[in-house]
Amino acid sequence: MDKSGLIDIYEAFAVIYTFCDGMFEPKIRELYSLFDFDGSGEIDFAELFLALQSTIYGFCKLLGMPIPTIASIRALAVKAIQVIDSNEND
Repeated sequence: MDKSGLIDIYEAFAVIYTFCDGMFEPKIRELYSLFDFDGSGEIDFAELFLALQSTIYGFCKLLGMPIPTIASIRALAVKAIQVIDSNEND
């Protein structure tokens, strides 16, 4: 993690999209496309992990809160994949 406390571009976009006015679904679609690096139309584990990490880090830095460990964010991503990937494909 960046110890500078500065918000990187992904963290900034994640926080801005979350805080901006508008309907929830279009904002989620924009975040989804931002983190769908391979353009597959699907979010794999690495992309989901980075999306969660960026959003959580961005909010924590903005609000001056402690930043959670990588392990706790990874556990959250694993749980999310289990819930989202109901057909258990890659």
